[in-house]
Amino acid sequence: MRYCNYLSFLVKKEKAKDQAMSSTNRMSDSANLDESTDQEDRSFIGHTPSQIDALANRLAPHYTDFRIADRILLTGHSHQAWPNVARQGVLEGYHAAAERVDKKWGLAFEKIEHLRNYLRSWYNDTNGYYCPGPNTHSLVCSWLSSLNLKKGAQIVTTADEFHSISRQLKRLQEEGIEVVSVPADSLDTLADRLISALSPKTSAVLTSHVFFKTSHIFKEIGALAEVASQRGIPMLIDDYHGTNIVPFSLAPAPLAECFLVTGGYKYLQWGEGNCFLRFPKSCRLRPLMTGWFASYSSLANPPEKIIYDEGDWRFASATFDPTSAFRGSHVANFFTEQHLTPSTLRQQSLGQIGFLRNAFLNLDFPKETIDLAHPLPPEQNGGFLSLRSPHAGRLEEILFEKGVFTDSRGDILRLGPAPYIGTGQLKQAIEILGEALASTAKNL
Repeated sequence: MRYCNYLSFLVKKEKAKDQAMSSTNRMSDSANLDESTDQEDRSFIGHTPSQIDALANRLAPHYTDFRIADRILLTGHSHQAWPNVARQGVLEGYHAAAERVDKKWGLAFEKIEHLRNYLRSWYNDTNGYYCPGPNTHSLVCSWLSSLNLKKGAQIVTTADEFHSISRQLKRLQEEGIEVVSVPADSLDTLADRLISALSPKTSAVLTSHVFFKTSHIFKEIGALAEVASQRGIPMLIDDYHGTNIVPFSLAPAPLAECFLVTGGYKYLQWGEGNCFLRFPKSCRLRPLMTGWFASYSSLANPPEKIIYDEGDWRFASATFDPTSAFRGSHVANFFTEQHLTPSTLRQQSLGQIGFLRNAFLNLDFPKETIDLAHPLPPEQNGGFLSLRSPHAGRLEEILFEKGVFTDSRGDILRLGPAPYIGTGQLKQAIEILGEALASTAKNL
């Protein structure tokens, strides 16, 4: 199956290459990225080392505010550097308030709509509304409040969800809601196991598209969505670790009926405060937890009964700081101007993860000291390399002292590149990791 997928990938790459070579409007550097060189190993999944460097070198001058040349920021899965234009967005937000005062909201809503359109394009989505929120937790809570969660109701999820979901579900469990947590360690059977956990009392199913600890991609998520749809069970997808790094279409019918949360803190480079709950246009749920932005159009003459505006604001809260939307809009424009398409972003990430993975394996440390968190190939991996070590926390500290920014979750060390990171920094980071491992071993 993997071999067939790989052949399909190569065919698509060749088609993309032919299109790039025949296009006269594409930037010359971007065209060079799509050309293959006979000297390089074409078994390399994603961009080759020279292609990685070509894109990284083109982008790097736009990220000087974050000093990406002076330190190695492998926090692409957590907090990517923002391009310098993000500062212009912050200033625009400030000046909009200074000039327009309370009339700034019209312009702020335009910025939010720009971000929505970016997400609609990413997800190939013509059937969804996108409700903004300051973080995914507030949006998940609003969504949960729209469900029939009486005592004894059941929620099915995985045991590897991020805290925005897992913590809230544990609290609901304390109030008598049954929460079935299915381990996500074996992806080949995950969809079947989640489906098996569904029952007549299941009120919702929640799962990640890309898991935040391991970077696993849940490729069979569509099969789960299809069964959930057939049984009338609302399904929410956490795609924070997939957006702008792992292309994902919501066009297929079962997925088009799903709810999805994502945000700008990671791969989108929009920064904090730019989160969205995507919901199908057919949705008529009446969330319990909403604010007055959920019925903005009726503020002048509010009806006695709570109503919800048609469109994107059904799950909204109340007043928020719109500066983040100005910042995010400038960054979204930058990505478009730089031709950072879903294909380009994915190929750059695949190449970088593959490069890191190979360099790490060449260190050849004992597996009990450090090992890959999973043996799956890069094409089944999201936007970071996940390493398992009992010393993960200490390794993160040592790497930080050496100018390499990473993070850890329990016994998992996460290395997350970003499009502006070249192979020189990737190689240097692994060399420093090798030194840190040797140092740690001596002190045991």
